[in-house]
Order: sequence, then C-alpha cells, then structure tokens
Amino acid sequence: MWDILRRHRVRPHPAYYLRWSRVSCKSCILGSPSQWATVRRNTPERFREIGSLEQRFGVTIHRSRTVEQSADIGQPFVVEQTDRAMALAAAWTASVRMDP
Repeated sequence: MWDILRRHRVRPHPAYYLRWSRVSCKSCILGSPSQWATVRRNTPERFREIGSLEQRFGVTIHRSRTVEQSADIGQPFVVEQTDRAMALAAAWTASVRMDP
C-alpha cells in the first residue's frame, strides 16, 4: 500500500502522521500504550474525558487496565508539530496529492 501511495504521490491519511497503526479513531479501543500516551499528550481533554467515562461506567476500554495505566506504560510518539496540527485539524486543508 505504501509503495502505491508513493508511486502516485497520494498523501496518506493524517492519522499515519501521528504514527497510528490503523485509521479508525484517535482513541481507538485497540490502541497501543504508546498511542494512548500520545493521545494524553496531544489531546489531554479528550483523554481525561475517556478516563472519566471509564470511572463513571466502572469498566475499562482495555480488559485489564485503564487508559491512564496504558498511557503510563507507553511512550508518546515523536511527531512534527505541522503533522500534529494537520492530523488533529477539524477540516482537511492539505492537498491529497503530494509534490513530486
């Protein structure tokens, strides 16, 4: 897939710029500990909301740990500020085609 995107100069989905392994949502229930650590750093309000919901409903997203515990054992992904802004923007403004 990556070779096809490069060959046709198609910009990948912005989630990949955050180093996500899939493009479902930034707070994916299948997210790795490092993804949760990145969510906590990049969108702390969303992270707190999810943690609050876990407490409120008495269940966790992961079968054996809270999102806080997951984030604690992960390492936030290193992401360029421009990539972070593009990935977290409410609207897509970049070209789908990349420069040659």
